Amino acid sequence: MPKCKNCNTTFEQYQFNNKFCKKTDCQYQKWIWIKEENKVKQQKALSKAYKQRVMNNPSVYLKESKATLQREINTIIRLIDKGVQCVDCHRVHSEPSWDAGHFASVGSNHSLRYNLHNIFKQTRHCNSMSEGNKLNYFRGLISLYSQDYAFFVESQALKYKFVKISSDDYPILINRCRKIIKELRKEDKKYSSKQRIELRDKYQKEIGIYL
Repeated sequence: MPKCKNCNTTFEQYQFNNKFCKKTDCQYQKWIWIKEENKVKQQKALSKAYKQRVMNNPSVYLKESKATLQREINTIIRLIDKGVQCVDCHRVHSEPSWDAGHFASVGSNHSLRYNLHNIFKQTRHCNSMSEGNKLNYFRGLISLYSQDYAFFVESQALKYKFVKISSDDYPILINRCRKIIKELRKEDKKYSSKQRIELRDKYQKEIGIYL
């Protein structure tokens, strides 16, 4: 005889594939369980439908892939720059307020949107204002790293005027980023300015967009 999923006592099966006995409390737990099961099934169905819609629409798939890759890249930046002050205002805020801000904005230079040498940890406020406050960003790069590195960051726009990523590349790139994130989270440490540059170099090569 089967055992009740709630009270763990054996009971005589009164309904096909039933998992709960007829005790009042067990029947109440059965109702909750069915409700949760249906909720999970609905979520899976919606998720499957959404994925199908994305896969059947190349433009939607590409848009979603670009956004996902950007999120993973931004996470890498926040992990590399963990414990470091904002590159712009030089203040330290609580962790939820941090963004990964682009030196050359995505709007001004789309080819650098995933370049690890173009993205640094910023407060959310500074990131929203960075396009109009680029001089402070540049000064912050000099302060946190060096003048040579600041000019190196600036030179990325000339080096990578055009970067092509096919729709087939995105799943591969996203997977590479997630492996890097796992590695950085395992390390869970604050790096020196030299180490942060070295990590950007290392992971830039591992991701494989800017070679």
